[in-house]
Amino acid sequence: SGTAQEVKIEIPAGTFASTVTVAVARKTDATEKPKADKQPNLNGTGVIIEITVPVQPVKTVTLTVAFSNAEVTGMNKNNLALARYNSTRGEWELLPSTVDTVNNKITATTTQFSKFQIVEKVPLSVVDKVFTYPNPYYVSKGGGINFARLPKDAEITIYTITGEKVFEATETDNDGYYNWDLKNSDGDTVASGVYIWIVKDTDGNKKIGKLAIIR
Repeated sequence: SGTAQEVKIEIPAGTFASTVTVAVARKTDATEKPKADKQPNLNGTGVIIEITVPVQPVKTVTLTVAFSNAEVTGMNKNNLALARYNSTRGEWELLPSTVDTVNNKITATTTQFSKFQIVEKVPLSVVDKVFTYPNPYYVSKGGGINFARLPKDAEITIYTITGEKVFEATETDNDGYYNWDLKNSDGDTVASGVYIWIVKDTDGNKKIGKLAIIR
């Protein structure tokens, strides 16, 4: 319909084993915004899209959510994204998103239906808040591995467990977020296994973590 209330869901064939009913509710609730002391990298709008299904999808689903200028007042549209609420962590997790700033629409991919929110990504100044998700990452789910809470101009380096460098990148758009598509520096998809990641800020401070890729 092209209105600010529009929510479009693209569900590939075979996503569900049988016919299911998908319930969609859209509301505005300021109490749902990410807490500043817990998730300073996300500036919430309170625009909530709740999608309820009896079973979760087995394939990646695409969501497109329209928004009005009033709903994102004072925000940088280029840094908008959809985030999914992780009830286990009690936090909002960014989804791989693209923004159409002309038509005011955000498109994102997800492997799980739940509660979603339009948020603005904000870069942090400290490196110790960085984390990756999903971890472990199941290739069948798709979507790549996300680095969140990245400082401005953060350098990301990924190694095999034996210390071989497989990928490096700099978070150049400074939105505090980077999505790794599991390709190495030669453009080849990496193998399953455990990998070490190092994120370094411009002052040389760094954080080290592990991630697992499962096929």
